Amino acid sequence: MSENEEKPKVKMGRPRKEMDWEKFDTLCGYHMTLEDIAAMLGMDMDTVEKRCREDKGLSFSELWVQKSAPMRSRLRVTLWQIGLGTPNVYDKDTGKLLKKERQPDTGMCYFLARNHLGMKNTWDSDAVVPMEEMSGAALNKLTDREIEQKIKELLQKTGINGQKGKVGEAEPEKAEGSDSGSNGSARTPE
Repeated sequence: MSENEEKPKVKMGRPRKEMDWEKFDTLCGYHMTLEDIAAMLGMDMDTVEKRCREDKGLSFSELWVQKSAPMRSRLRVTLWQIGLGTPNVYDKDTGKLLKKERQPDTGMCYFLARNHLGMKNTWDSDAVVPMEEMSGAALNKLTDREIEQKIKELLQKTGINGQKGKVGEAEPEKAEGSDSGSNGSARTPE
């Protein structure tokens, strides 16, 4: 060979590993991480990122968002169908049942209400009644009138019986003997 002739370039290193884009799309749809996708494709994470830029002109993150969107949409629809239930679906022409009714799922409704509607459980510490006040022994020492008053207070504190807040005036005492079975005396254990 003369000095003017160039030597043919010999490629050094490993051969280029091609990306299985169909598998990549599926794995993104299942919300796999970069680490998981690289492992499933038998590639290094840096190589996956490099192939995304070289072959598709986008970063891994941009491609991942693009490819995972349809699955997220399907998941959302499925969650709502589970939570709210679905009616039977029949073929228009034959009347044949195509899809059986799904009853609403209370747990899924609860999940959707908390996560999509912003609802949450709240704890009203004013409505808490010490256990010793509600024990059988403590209740047996109260008159029927006092028990009724306690119940009324609890209902008002929890907002079950009208406005939440202060306990209203007690009802006027009934005339002696007008209350059938209640003489105002302390309760005795049965």
